[in-house]
Amino acid sequence: MDKKYVSFYWLSKSGRHQITRDAKGSSQSMVKISQEHILSWVIPMPPIQEQIKIVETIETFIQNLSKIQNKIFESKVLLQEYRSALISAAVTGKIDVRKTISAHSETQS
Repeated sequence: MDKKYVSFYWLSKSGRHQITRDAKGSSQSMVKISQEHILSWVIPMPPIQEQIKIVETIETFIQNLSKIQNKIFESKVLLQEYRSALISAAVTGKIDVRKTISAHSETQS
């Protein structure tokens, strides 16, 4: 079996279900799982080539999500900079916000 495939499986909903079902203990940080339980867990075993393909698909998906997350973060930083610049311009009188406010008030009426 491909070790990355196995890792991704145990992170999946069905893999986590098996783990949480058998986890015993009084606190989340100190749960215990017996060897008997681990040996009873079932994991789908497609052919190795399919496992590798599944891993590649998941890793591509994760990379794409990471790129999207980075773009969102960059956009957030830019928007915060634009907001600061706009507030600064309004406070220093570089833009007249009174015209914008009165125009907005007229359209709301």
